[in-house]
Amino acid sequence: MRRIVGIELAVEPVDVDTLGTTRVRASCTRDATLLEVDDGVTGKLTSRRIDLEGTARVARSRLLALAIAELVSASWAELRLRPPSDAPPVFTPVAPEPVREVARRVVDARLAPAPPPPPGPIRRVSRARLMLDGTFGGSGSPAHAIGGGQVEALVDLGPRVSLSFGMDLSRGRVRSDLGRVRDDRLGWSVAMLLRRPVGAWWIAGGIGARVGRARLEGDRDAPNARVVSAPFGGAFLVGETWRVLVGRLLVHARLELGTVTLPVVGRVGDPRGPVAAAVDGAWSTVSLGLGVAL
Repeated sequence: MRRIVGIELAVEPVDVDTLGTTRVRASCTRDATLLEVDDGVTGKLTSRRIDLEGTARVARSRLLALAIAELVSASWAELRLRPPSDAPPVFTPVAPEPVREVARRVVDARLAPAPPPPPGPIRRVSRARLMLDGTFGGSGSPAHAIGGGQVEALVDLGPRVSLSFGMDLSRGRVRSDLGRVRDDRLGWSVAMLLRRPVGAWWIAGGIGARVGRARLEGDRDAPNARVVSAPFGGAFLVGETWRVLVGRLLVHARLELGTVTLPVVGRVGDPRGPVAAAVDGAWSTVSLGLGVAL
């Protein structure tokens, strides 16, 4: 208990009763414990009753030590909180000035405001974020470049788990032996992410699924050109990162690797003609953009 009191007050309790000593007495009765502080620093006597009956036995000595530290520091606080007055004090302190200065330092340390928390990651700003990205990648059969944009909403479900909802629009052109085909896609995605802070950045990764509608349109000048519009779907792995730029403005990057499990196939001529292009196989995209913490 003496050790805890010393740690709380940042002083070393002593057994020697010298001039100006602050003495603490604890009297235990059946109903309560009476603490009395005979304070030579401020020249007054302070007492307090505390009830330890409802506290576990292993914690009583610590609770008693904390109560002593609070009562002593409250008595010493008079050195800083008492307004100056020309009237003589009711009680005359007997502690020498070096002892009173130690008490002032203890009071200053305990009354000092807590430092503001350091700038934290995005979880201290918001639990939801909205991202607007430009997207570029490769997909399809035969493989071709696609580009477009996407809107993504990230919602934190817990300290390390986020849920992502997205809507994306992309376009590409396929150059095949059977002519040029335009590839337009509108998709909706959902993903579950595990995230962690790395310095000022958040790093997240997980798995998701995308469904949407693809439209394959052949070259209008080519004979037997057709338009195919049908649903598509697939699964993907995703990794992304973001950080606060200023205020609630974020910078965001995302990498996606996936495969189409519900393909859309465009053929020349009749439905059994040769394949001109298809939304099929693997895809990969890189997205860069800005976001805002909601």
